[in-house]
Amino acid sequence: MTTDFRKTEPVISLGVFLALVFDVNGFESRHGTRYRVHKLQHDVMYLGRDQVPNDEICALDLFNVYQAYQQLSDFSALEIKRLVPELPAAAQGLLLHLGMIE
Repeated sequence: MTTDFRKTEPVISLGVFLALVFDVNGFESRHGTRYRVHKLQHDVMYLGRDQVPNDEICALDLFNVYQAYQQLSDFSALEIKRLVPELPAAAQGLLLHLGMIE
């Protein structure tokens, strides 16, 4: 299954990607799930879902998100899951929020 998402920044360094992520406080998945960033530590983003009371804080490995962006041409959550198995919908939502895919 392919998506209509395409890269807007085909070439981006890990440093630039992490700099973009640094200012993110929250974002939505393409299906409307709202994620709130609790903290960033090195290349890990800790986030929770706003709609779920007492939601467990989950770790999103930003290096894996970056690798997915570099390697994939299909940005469906199913394809992203191969490289970001822990939170593929959040990874997709983050890339959408940053404007790296549209």
